[in-house]
Amino acid sequence: MSDQYSKNLSPAAEDERFLYGVSEGIATISINRANKLNALLPDMILAFS
Repeated sequence: MSDQYSKNLSPAAEDERFLYGVSEGIATISINRANKLNALLPDMILAFS
C-alpha cells in the first residue's frame, strides 16, 4: 500500500497519537498508541468533532 502519513494535515493529525494519510482520494486515520494497545481516550474522540 502506498499511503503517505503526515501529522500536519488537520488538528487531530497534529496529535502524535494519530497517523493520517490520503491515498487515491481515501483518507485513513490510524491510532498510534501501540504501548497502550491503541486504546481510544475521550479526548481523542473529541479531537474529531
